[in-house]
Amino acid sequence: MSGDRYNQSEAKKENLGPVCMIVHAYYPADETRVKREAEFLAKKGIRVDVICLKDQDQAWTEKVGGVSIFRIPVSRHRKSGPLVYALEYAAFGFFSALLVTILFARRRYRLIEVNTLPDPLIFGAFVPKIFGAKLILNMHETTPDLMMERLQIGRDHWFTRLIVWFERISVRYADAVVTVSDPVREIIQDRTGRKDIGIVMNVADDSIFRSTLSQTRRRISASVVSVAYHGLIARSYDLRPVLRALTTDNFPIDRVHLQVYGSGPLELELKDLTKALGLESRVTYHGFVRMEEVAKLVAEADIGVVPVASSYYADFALPTKLLEYVALHIPVVVPRFKTICSYFSEEMVAYYDPGDNEGLARALSLLVRDTESRERFAEQAETFNTMYNWPQQSEAYMKILQSTLNNPDSTHGS
Repeated sequence: MSGDRYNQSEAKKENLGPVCMIVHAYYPADETRVKREAEFLAKKGIRVDVICLKDQDQAWTEKVGGVSIFRIPVSRHRKSGPLVYALEYAAFGFFSALLVTILFARRRYRLIEVNTLPDPLIFGAFVPKIFGAKLILNMHETTPDLMMERLQIGRDHWFTRLIVWFERISVRYADAVVTVSDPVREIIQDRTGRKDIGIVMNVADDSIFRSTLSQTRRRISASVVSVAYHGLIARSYDLRPVLRALTTDNFPIDRVHLQVYGSGPLELELKDLTKALGLESRVTYHGFVRMEEVAKLVAEADIGVVPVASSYYADFALPTKLLEYVALHIPVVVPRFKTICSYFSEEMVAYYDPGDNEGLARALSLLVRDTESRERFAEQAETFNTMYNWPQQSEAYMKILQSTLNNPDSTHGS
């Protein structure tokens, strides 16, 4: 049964709500996964509260998409050291624990979903758990691997050992655990020993991306090939090799325009490199654009590029922007990494080897020159949309919620 078949009366029958979600992020703009799940439940007649960070220009409380939002005045500190991260997470953990306890006294949550990072946020809901609330740990990423990459620290570093220990006890404390892909689930299972871990993939939002699919047919007759990138501009998605690829010998630069939608810490450096390479007329930086608007703009692109940078964590990533391009029937140029390759064959996306800048230039040049290749990749990638889509994932998500409440000893495998 599709997740869309649930309605308010069924939600009441199953007694799924109310639900509280805790996330160390700026909701809703900074957390599409939590937003989609929260609004999905709200549309089913379930009361949903979200506890999150508060940005400077955000209200303390408000209601968006049927979801009540409660914000805590803790700010994110990107590109900081282990101590700063620890203090930031501790501050949010303390205040979110206090707030969820106060709200629980009024709401009597049936389910509390804690979204990582960090994993120990789950312990902030210990009072509601004592009084019967079920706790779901929704692991967007594996904290130890991500932190090792972000902080450039090894497995033997004190901070790595600490967060591996926290991961293990957090996973074992939760009533149910959910993550985003098979490879990530395998990592968590190996480190924690817990096997009943469910999967809800972070697929493209159908209401935003598939709804704009009809616009893409206009791309075929375009005289200039539009290459799109959207999202965070940072070293984890390194656009510098893409810029250099445009200047390689025999690259059809006169037929390309790179459209960059987003902002981030690497933005100024990219703009300087664009100028140094003489690409000002071939690259446009649009800055931050709301997701709904990005979907409409990207839908008219001929090619999507997802330049995941080489790193230990890259093998475990399944970039949402890749899934969004595929949902829009846009052929994608992407490096070969373990998780990506487990879902996409050589016929579905244009691969290049990580760190192979010449391979990147060849893959991109092929799609720029050949309309038929672009269409062939896009058609083959449609297989992914058929197998993995939000109606299917929302069904899996709802089944996990139901089994956690009604039969907590059952497994939650996909």
